[in-house]
Amino acid sequence: MSALTELKVTEDKDIVRVRQIGQQLTRALGFRSYGQTRVVTAWLELARNAMQHGGGGRIGFSLYQAQNRVGLRAVVNDRGPGIEAVERLLKNPRQAEPVASERGLGLGLKGVHRMADLFEIDTGPKGTEVTAGFLSSLPAAELA
Repeated sequence: MSALTELKVTEDKDIVRVRQIGQQLTRALGFRSYGQTRVVTAWLELARNAMQHGGGGRIGFSLYQAQNRVGLRAVVNDRGPGIEAVERLLKNPRQAEPVASERGLGLGLKGVHRMADLFEIDTGPKGTEVTAGFLSSLPAAELA
């Protein structure tokens, strides 16, 4: 649908901005309290991952439409080394430990994958791009 804003994610103050933007956007689109928490939690996890594992990156926010509803989407890009065995990690619900050698890698990503209405990942040696979208209860026809 349309891009809303984009920001860099390289330091802790950027994570605070992700939270603030997420809260404002979810409220504006009528997400209930639980939905707001779900969206913001997922986006914070992705932003932290970009900082911790990808050396920083960018996060862009946009609207999209699916199932005749309005959704909020975040696309997070980093230039890290990629995520080893990401498909196995995401598909194995019992995988309690990360499959990559770095501590903690993937546990939050798996949670985002489970929570999101839209989830896409493209990862490799030149970086990772993760898209996480969430549908509001707002009908697309009501978006002005």
